[in-house]
Amino acid sequence: MKKSIIVSFLFITVIIGHTKEKDNKLVDTSQNKKTIASNSKSQSKAKNLTTISKLKIDTLESKYLNKNEAIIPVEPNKNTKIILVKEKNETDYPKYLLPIFTLLLGILINKLLDKYTDRIKIKKAGERWIVELRSTEEPIKAQIESLETFIELLSNQENEHPTLSIFTAINGEVFKSLDKNDLIKYIEQKNEKKWYQLPLYREDILKREEYKKIVEISNKTHGHISILVHQFEMIKEKWDSYLTGTSTHTTAFTKDLQIFNKETTIYSVSLEKEGANMDTDSRFKPLFDLYMAYIYPHRETGKYNPLILETHYFLPIIKFLTPLRLDERTIPLASAATSCLNDIAGIKMEKTYMIENANTLIRRYKEQLEDLNPLINEIEGVK
Repeated sequence: MKKSIIVSFLFITVIIGHTKEKDNKLVDTSQNKKTIASNSKSQSKAKNLTTISKLKIDTLESKYLNKNEAIIPVEPNKNTKIILVKEKNETDYPKYLLPIFTLLLGILINKLLDKYTDRIKIKKAGERWIVELRSTEEPIKAQIESLETFIELLSNQENEHPTLSIFTAINGEVFKSLDKNDLIKYIEQKNEKKWYQLPLYREDILKREEYKKIVEISNKTHGHISILVHQFEMIKEKWDSYLTGTSTHTTAFTKDLQIFNKETTIYSVSLEKEGANMDTDSRFKPLFDLYMAYIYPHRETGKYNPLILETHYFLPIIKFLTPLRLDERTIPLASAATSCLNDIAGIKMEKTYMIENANTLIRRYKEQLEDLNPLINEIEGVK
């Protein structure tokens, strides 16, 4: 804007200076003509005198008055008065209106260029918002698939600790670098009605209604992104909580299992002191067989699957020890087995909570997928 005003001012200054210079040249020319006329008395030739005498000219034709030097013939014996007639000056309005018109035209063009540049800038920024929104579609689908696979594995007792893939492409961080004002301007640009579509008597009312709609679309967009961010945080939070809870219960289970094995050894020694045959004694033989089947193969690695041990090891042991409850030597053994079962129950509850949370996340992600394309259409004004 300032640049256009300065250029227009310089243009007017140059035109005015040129006009003054032209007037000065006209004055100089008039003075030169007077000088030439006064000196022409001594420079007249006989031929010109004869012509003047014959024609009796006392008024000169305008052909003698031009921009070049000329010798004006006069009679030598008479006083000659030369009068230069100058045409009446008339104001040349187009000459003065042109700079003003040029100035206004420059301002108008500058405003139009600024408006065009802003529209291009807003369009590019809005298209970036659309691209980033569309780019979340595939990661959301992949996250849903990952959660469904995780639930399937987690429900299977043979898979003790399945892993969950979390896609950072849907953490919403990219939207923090985008300007919210550009989004609302882009929505306005795409959804605004043309001037000829607005009736004059309700123009202000319709504009307020349109702006309210634009704000609603903007809020819906930011709400969609907020849910996306919240979903991502929930996945991390629930996954970390699951790992922490499972680790706590697994550690307690490992400790209680060691206690159970210790109490089993103490019980077997007590029976041997009585002289019982450990290979055939019904009070110990079932415990030994279960130990060899489910504990002994993993004693070096320590990779026990608590869910399998619950069904195939500890529940049969509790069933076996119930008839021997009157033998005080079985009480520590039963107590350790019960602690292991409680630890396993804690692990199962962590899995149950994680499955429920995963199903909730899947449902919400599917809702976001359903809302994504309609939301983009609203932003772009597609009906």
